[in-house]
Formats: sequence, structure tokens, C-alpha cells
Amino acid sequence: HIVLPQACYLLNSFVETALNVVISVPIDLTASVDSSSVLYDGLVINNGMVIFSAFNQFLFTTDSDVLNPETAKMYTLSTYNYNTNVSPISLGTSLAFIDNAGKFSRFFEMSGVSREAQPQIEEKSKVVSKLLGNDIDLIANSRENSFILMTKSGSQDVIGYKYFIAGNKQLQVAWFKWRFRRAVKFH
Repeated sequence: HIVLPQACYLLNSFVETALNVVISVPIDLTASVDSSSVLYDGLVINNGMVIFSAFNQFLFTTDSDVLNPETAKMYTLSTYNYNTNVSPISLGTSLAFIDNAGKFSRFFEMSGVSREAQPQIEEKSKVVSKLLGNDIDLIANSRENSFILMTKSGSQDVIGYKYFIAGNKQLQVAWFKWRFRRAVKFH
């Protein structure tokens, strides 16, 4: 359920009238899925915002130039588990998130997000399926250097994912593991 307050009045989240819908009233949308979906995170992309619940991903967008109660839309994109302790990250033209539903975490990349078609979702951690523990709670991303670091705070191990993109093609990827002498608190 998404509720955006009235424009310019952050603390006013009530409709002025029940008879007329005007641009200044709050936006109030509900995600239509089979189960309860508490919304945890969102990541702005070029055509809206991808919103994450523990079991679903949604696109919050508009078909118009103006975002208001009449034009706001919410579409279900996918139904992947999502680690609510780790925010999704932007990889430039795509985004990534972590799933911790099983014994090990999985690292997914989502690209091609649009209103018209399903996004492409690829599990990038499939080749190292037992490398990522299911308790990851820290992630750091450097788009400029094309790598991502993941760990559990208090652990000595940091898992890295290095990628190389030329144009729209991902030409090379590599996974690595660093072990520090002391526990990692933050990165």
C-alpha cells in the first residue's frame, strides 16, 4: 500500500473532499497480490520506482507527465524473495538485489524494467551458489569501478562481484572473497 501526502503539505495526508479528485489530494495505491506485502525499499529508475516487499517487486509509475491520483499506477514486476536487511542497488542501467530465502543468499540483477513487458532477471550468483551466506546485511556498490562488496557485519569475510560492461553487453564477471584479520563493521 503506497500513500503519498498532498503536494507541498507533507503532514497533510487526508483528502479535502470525497466527491472530487484533484491534483492536490494524496496518492493512495494498493499492490494487488495474493498475499500481504509490506513494502520495505524502493529504487528510482528512469521510468518510475521499483518497490520491494519481502516476496514481490513492483513498478510505481505514471502514464502521464504529471504524477497525481488519477495517473499513478502500480504494476507487479516479479515475485522473487528479497532480503529486507539489504537495500537494492543501482548498477547504472539495471538494478540488483539479494534474496536470502534458502540456506545461501542469491544475487539477482533486474534489467529492462518497463510497464509494457516483464523485466529480465538473472541470478548472477548461480556459479558460486554456496559462497554467499544467508545472513548478509551490508552491501556496497561502486558503479565507477564496476564492483560490489557484500558481507555480514562482524564477519571477517567480504564477498566481491566484479563486472565489465561495454555498451549494453556484460563482457566479463568475476567473484572473489577477501578475508580480513579483524571483523568488518561497515563498508
